Amino acid sequence: MAKAFGLCGDESTRRNVATLTPVTVDEVGEYASEVQRSILDKQLAISQFKLENQALETLLADAESQELAVHKIARVQPAAKVDAPPPPPIELSLPGNYEILSTFSYDEPLSIHSKNHFLSAESSGATLEERTFEISQLPDGKSVSIKHVKSGKFMAMKTKSESESWTVKADCTTPESTSSCQWEIHENKYIFNKYMNAYLNVVKHVHVRGHHENGGSYGPAGKSMNSEFKFKPVGEASRKEEEINKEKYRRVMKYMDSEKETAYIERIQALPRSDEYRVISFGLYGSDTKYTTGAIRNAELRDTYFPGWAIRFYVDDSVPQDVITKLKELGSEIVKEEGLKGGIGGMFWRFLVADDDTVDRYIVRDSDSRLNARDRFAVEEWIESGKCIHSVRDHVNHRRSLNGGMWGGKRGCIPGGVRDKMGNSARGKYMEDLHFLTQKIWPLVEQDQISHDAFSCTEFPNSKPFPTQRDENFQHVGQVFFADDSPRMGDIDIFKGVLNPLQCRPAGHADWTHG
Repeated sequence: MAKAFGLCGDESTRRNVATLTPVTVDEVGEYASEVQRSILDKQLAISQFKLENQALETLLADAESQELAVHKIARVQPAAKVDAPPPPPIELSLPGNYEILSTFSYDEPLSIHSKNHFLSAESSGATLEERTFEISQLPDGKSVSIKHVKSGKFMAMKTKSESESWTVKADCTTPESTSSCQWEIHENKYIFNKYMNAYLNVVKHVHVRGHHENGGSYGPAGKSMNSEFKFKPVGEASRKEEEINKEKYRRVMKYMDSEKETAYIERIQALPRSDEYRVISFGLYGSDTKYTTGAIRNAELRDTYFPGWAIRFYVDDSVPQDVITKLKELGSEIVKEEGLKGGIGGMFWRFLVADDDTVDRYIVRDSDSRLNARDRFAVEEWIESGKCIHSVRDHVNHRRSLNGGMWGGKRGCIPGGVRDKMGNSARGKYMEDLHFLTQKIWPLVEQDQISHDAFSCTEFPNSKPFPTQRDENFQHVGQVFFADDSPRMGDIDIFKGVLNPLQCRPAGHADWTHG
């Protein structure tokens, strides 16, 4: 039933208001309650709608975020793996002359050792001609020959049936018909020997072999960082660079003129003289100027760094007579050794000083190293210690109990002497002199020795730091030099970035980070 509540309505409504049925107060209240409920229902519906709308917006936002995340993930995922394209054909200009640089050995050029003709990565003192190889295509169109320009011989990898297996030598004359002399260049950086199915591989930054870095028993070397090489064309630019390098090497040797070295030499000259008969012992054989010139240089340095010590060379008839004459003029003792022959027999001769009953104290050194102040001050501490044997380890690669040219002793400290113990040693094998010292001498003297050790002092008993800080040129006791007095830079480069253990630094000198 219609009720007359709308007094504010239009004109027609107002004219007919009198005809409407009158209502009671209760009816008005009931209708107001209905209107109020209706309003509340609408408000609730609106609120519900807003909530639902908000939830929908949240869902949409979440969906957008998830979609965005999916896109982001898609962007960072690696592309689907596809097979690498085959390596491009060789880019070398053949035939051509190249230096072969070992990436693993800090771009050290390879060269052929002048005496044994082994390929090695220790050639920073070699001339450009000695470091140059001619690479030529062989008739099969795939293989190449690699000829050492200086010697005129081709490189060959020694087979498993040979005593020098896995080594590489310049002694091949017919690469076209000799499989071991045939090579392939892979990916413009790997050198592969077809016959041995092995890649050239630099072991311990110096030795070039075809076997795995851990030894021949591990099989042929594969592709690795040790087997990566660069091919540097040899031309006019190379010759100019050669002259620059010569000057750089000359500057390295000028350390003796420095104020610091002069002060060291003055301290050495002021050391008290001894009544002991002391000898610096070397082994010398062959005519390689790296060793003969080194022998002469050490004889010249003796009075500077080891005044009062005799210098002795154990030699055979292979040493040129003019070298012997010069050594005698410099006051050297020459001992002709007729026994102990073998491939590296001469490396053992220098140890025989330990059997000389007239010698009170001796040190054994390498002909291709140089006597220096750091060595002398370490020796002086050994003398003061009263210990029988002295061992020197001054490089990251010296991690042996006794190194062939870096130890010394007093008379009678090796029971039974050394000559008889050499009888069964394989003197024709490379590094056998080191094995001899490690296996037969060290066990006899370990309890009565002192060591100066820059990097491995925690590995050997009674080791102590060097008493002097390493020079800025990073040279070390036992550093190898070439005939032109240039150091073998690869040895220096190896440990420039290596910090020695804190225990290997003297107390109060934690800043001696290289010993």
